[in-house]
Amino acid sequence: MKNIQPEVVANYLEKRGWQQLREIENEAIIWSNKLSNLTLVLPLNPEVVDFPVTINLLAENLANV
Repeated sequence: MKNIQPEVVANYLEKRGWQQLREIENEAIIWSNKLSNLTLVLPLNPEVVDFPVTINLLAENLANV
């Protein structure tokens, strides 16, 4: 999961109707989708220890939409 590029995920979300709620400075972007009533956290720094866990949670939640 460490090889996933946050920019690619952000583009994917944007193209599928997700909207940025807010950005936590260089750490994460919070996304929402009106159709799913779900909020996703996209971590921005792959070097952070919990990046794989957080990006995996995003992928799991997205798969359930």
